[in-house]
Amino acid sequence: MAPCEICGNAGVVERDGKLLECECAELRRIAAAMPSYIRTAKVKEEHVRASVDGKGRIIDSIDKSLYIIAYWNDMRAFIKLVMLKHRKKFIRIISDRELRDVFVGSTSRAARGDDSKEPVYNSIEDLVKAPDLLMIRLNELAYKNKAASGILEEALCYRFDRNEPVWLLSNATKPFGQGSIAYSDAVWSLCKSIPNIRVEQISPIDGPTDATGVVASVANSPLAPEQVTSTPRASVPKTKPKAVRSAPDEDDRPSGFAGFGSGVKPGRRL
Repeated sequence: MAPCEICGNAGVVERDGKLLECECAELRRIAAAMPSYIRTAKVKEEHVRASVDGKGRIIDSIDKSLYIIAYWNDMRAFIKLVMLKHRKKFIRIISDRELRDVFVGSTSRAARGDDSKEPVYNSIEDLVKAPDLLMIRLNELAYKNKAASGILEEALCYRFDRNEPVWLLSNATKPFGQGSIAYSDAVWSLCKSIPNIRVEQISPIDGPTDATGVVASVANSPLAPEQVTSTPRASVPKTKPKAVRSAPDEDDRPSGFAGFGSGVKPGRRL
């Protein structure tokens, strides 16, 4: 990996007699805080330009509540851009499944124990109150729960009542609506009370789709980005090794925007 042109990968720069964090170190720190499925998202120019009904870019709208319907690969790119552009903001990504887990007490101090390194949330308020922008992935619940819609409604009302922005993320391959486990008329009314944005497909969909447009292979689908399948490699016949010259060791730590996967060029202002 090429060294940072500013600090030479030292991570700090001296200005006016003070040591300050270099941009490359800041980006590495942000990359480490990103979920892997966000860090590896591929960003295109169309993602940067995508607008909210022609009234400003999506990635600039973190002070607004939005209901976004997009394919998951495109959604990942939007989240990645938002986290890069607004790096000093606290952005949390959760799902209706995590809201359910908090409600039933799975994330409480009593359940996780005093020595647990996992985050502790004793109530829905603990999970949703702190972020500058809260993003909720819808349709993540796989099993029926009678309280699911009420839990989601409580989380939305908490944010709306305090005029705090929340993005509701609906995967276009399986949109949130009637039939969804966390759906109710009250929740749907809240969804429709904020700007609704449908983003036409930009990035390819991962995995084959069935006749309804739903990804058929769960392991390869954007609904399960955390699951990474390895591609089988063809066997290569053994050959006599050739003598090669040794190359100097390179620092393989992520540097600059390289730490965020592909799609964003170094020095690019969003």
